[in-house]
Amino acid sequence: MATTRRPGARAKGPALDEYRRKRDFSKTTEPAGDPRPARTGALRYVIQKHAASRLHFDLRLELDGVMKSWAVPKGPSLDPAVKRLAMQVEDHPIEYNSFEGTIPAGEYGGGTVMLWDRGTYGPAPDRGGPPPGASALRAGFERGDFKFELFGERLRGSWVLVRTRGGARGSSDKPQWLLIKHRDDYAIPGSDIVAETMTSVATGRTMEEIAQGSRTPARTPARTPARTPAHTRDRTPARAPARAPARAPRTARAARATHAADTGGGGAASEGLPALSFPLTHLDKIFFPRDGLTKGDLLRYYARVAPQVLPGMRDRPLALKRYPEGADGPFFFQQNAPGRVPRGVRVERVRVALDGAPHPRLVGGTLATLLYTIQLGCISVDPWHARVPSLGTPDYAIIDLDPGDRLAFARVVEVALWVREVLTSLGLHGVAKTSGSRGVHVFVPLPRGASDAMAGALAERVARMVASAHPRAATVARELRKRPRGSVYVDYLQNARGKTVAAAYCVRAVEGARVSMPIDWSELTPELDPGAFTLRTAPDRIARVGDIWTAALAKRNAVAAVREAIGAGRP
Repeated sequence: MATTRRPGARAKGPALDEYRRKRDFSKTTEPAGDPRPARTGALRYVIQKHAASRLHFDLRLELDGVMKSWAVPKGPSLDPAVKRLAMQVEDHPIEYNSFEGTIPAGEYGGGTVMLWDRGTYGPAPDRGGPPPGASALRAGFERGDFKFELFGERLRGSWVLVRTRGGARGSSDKPQWLLIKHRDDYAIPGSDIVAETMTSVATGRTMEEIAQGSRTPARTPARTPARTPAHTRDRTPARAPARAPARAPRTARAARATHAADTGGGGAASEGLPALSFPLTHLDKIFFPRDGLTKGDLLRYYARVAPQVLPGMRDRPLALKRYPEGADGPFFFQQNAPGRVPRGVRVERVRVALDGAPHPRLVGGTLATLLYTIQLGCISVDPWHARVPSLGTPDYAIIDLDPGDRLAFARVVEVALWVREVLTSLGLHGVAKTSGSRGVHVFVPLPRGASDAMAGALAERVARMVASAHPRAATVARELRKRPRGSVYVDYLQNARGKTVAAAYCVRAVEGARVSMPIDWSELTPELDPGAFTLRTAPDRIARVGDIWTAALAKRNAVAAVREAIGAGRP
């Protein structure tokens, strides 16, 4: 009986009868299934993209010596709010894990098959208890509540297959399930990983290249070690590989785009872009429709101002806010780094919570990392306030001035100058920049060794002093209904570990492609127009006034003054 076999045992008896009955192995190159002895080791999974009568994805999970299989019409989603229909089909042999090619027309499942993802899997972790045993997989499958954790080249984290209807014992109906991503560190609301990843994890080929019989893509995929989060490695050493093979597959189109960038060819779209270890694609895609600016324009801007942008990002973990369709389209936040990154893109394991597990995060400081974030669809780049490895010691405190609806920017300027007055009264200095939207950010450099608590306490002290002195114009009330009409919200809550704001010189996803521009206090007048700083105008300003941001932040406030400001030095 299936329930008495070990989860990884080799299938015996009629387990593959239906699979073999449907196929003529004299015509198809699909494996018939080898009755070898039971294998040991981590359980494997594979997802194959299959262009049969209809394009779909086949999810296969090793259990009881076969690959339990589901046809998922729309493919997996990383968004926990999305439920994907998964139709259970016949069991497949374990040898099917390596099948990529074309099933002849007229044969069952005729069409192209791509190895879209692969890896190992195991029982989903039991929060609040020890890791569940492998028997939980079989029990979950039989129960119709199949929870598992993937350790793949593209998919990671915890998932569940929930049986909905059909498939009763003795019934010929195929069971219907729902495939759902659990809410964990690998969930990405709003993402479409199926649309973003169009090549084979095994060969780097596209579906078209596989169908045409091309053995390799136009460029051989680079092979570099993948970064696996420590909490997955430590918790599941028997079933999660410590280092999974990673690939950077490239299509013929991507290879041509990279070659054009490397050689300076390929037309205007690739001009002004450096040679990188990864392709910069879709350069003509419109990112700011009302301004006629493309993704290529955005990449060229960051390449041009990199000497000013990169110092503020050096060694800082980055939060990604991705706009796949440009500034007017939907966006989603991504905290963890992708499973594989190109050469030259820095990833470090970071503890967001002091008592939590480390997670892989992109870390700024290199041109490759900066442009890779834009290639992923980011418009601004948002760094942490501290640098690795000293993530508990921020370099500055932030006061974010956020105006209410239809409030003139002159009022924001007025509140910003009050913030400066308070800082001066406390024996401190700060530096200002436009937010890139409608507000102003005031950064207060901290002494070396400052803590998150110190940054938060200092920002709160300054914010409350401003709001107390000017209650009609400035407020620290978080709830909109509690804010006085026409007031500016003096936000001091952006100073916790892992919080971010847009970096200096970054473009924001607003009309006009505005830039978050550092400004001298003398420029902060009622006549200042934050809309004057844009992707088009910022490089000329930077060339004219230089990088006033990096130098200002390097001048740290004295520890005694900061302690006195927050009351630490009082009895």
